Amino acid sequence: MGSKTVARESILEAAIRCLCRVPAGSLTVDAIAREAGCAKGLVHYHFKTKSALFAAAAERLWANRTERWTEALSHGDPKEAIERSWTLLTEEAEQGITKACASLSVMPDDMTGQAVNRGSMRFGSKLASSIEGLFGQVGLAASVPIEEIGSLAAAVVMGMGMQLDSAADGVAGEGAYAAFWAGLLSLTHPGD
Repeated sequence: MGSKTVARESILEAAIRCLCRVPAGSLTVDAIAREAGCAKGLVHYHFKTKSALFAAAAERLWANRTERWTEALSHGDPKEAIERSWTLLTEEAEQGITKACASLSVMPDDMTGQAVNRGSMRFGSKLASSIEGLFGQVGLAASVPIEEIGSLAAAVVMGMGMQLDSAADGVAGEGAYAAFWAGLLSLTHPGD
């Protein structure tokens, strides 16, 4: 990687670390530059606007999130996959990833909004594929369009992540997460 790419990556990673601690609406370019250990002008050199930086951060956050969730749900038996996804959900809440994604989703600029929408759509689509695979492993098929199940799962992951971020007791959340998966079974029928 060239030095320009390294600097850009360093700034982007610093922005993501900051977003995991501070809501996007309260985060400044100065704070990101301090986190990256560079001048504010270098941030603007690589990302012409704060919106461009936040859009890049949203794309990276959602891409990483999609990869991690696909991995968690795609290997092993369904019980293991669900347990791994619960672990991932709690880790995302603890690390501030859910909060970062949520704060970016309410930014008023179109560039960030479009990046969040693209990322969350891909996330839901990949969840749908992974869940369809889990259903298939136990001889079930979705009785509603699998894309709707993916959208529901994405919303539950986001909502539960926010709940875990603000709750003192993760045990109740784990029960609710298990109930979500049990509820998904009501949206299936024996596979063909």
